[in-house]
Amino acid sequence: VIDLAKAAHYNSLEGVIVSGPNFETGRYGIEVKYNGSKKTLALQQKNIALRKRKKEAESHYIHTKGAEETTVKASEENVGKAKQILEDPEIKAMIDENPRFGAAVEDVMSNPMNFMKYLGDPEMSPLIQKAMGKLNIM
Repeated sequence: VIDLAKAAHYNSLEGVIVSGPNFETGRYGIEVKYNGSKKTLALQQKNIALRKRKKEAESHYIHTKGAEETTVKASEENVGKAKQILEDPEIKAMIDENPRFGAAVEDVMSNPMNFMKYLGDPEMSPLIQKAMGKLNIM
């Protein structure tokens, strides 16, 4: 948990993602231990930092203490593939025809983790399926 302003006492706590993202709010349910009891926080993605699990953390807890320096990043290769897919004429046409597709692409390009919030959205399904098909042939 990072960069909370109104509930700064939760910053640097370790937790586990238990739900989300909520399609209305975009927030994830993060279970943390605070003052000896479990509490579920509804956090925005910007307030969550993931770290590689340590061997002793195989109980699905994601350790985030000091994670300001540790972020999940797409590899340069994957970013290159994404840009290639966006240059595909079929994909371009789909994005041009549906403003929501264009907004989603911009959102994901600004933060690749945002892709997760579109996976369960039925309106995004045609674009995702087409893009995944293109990815498989690259």
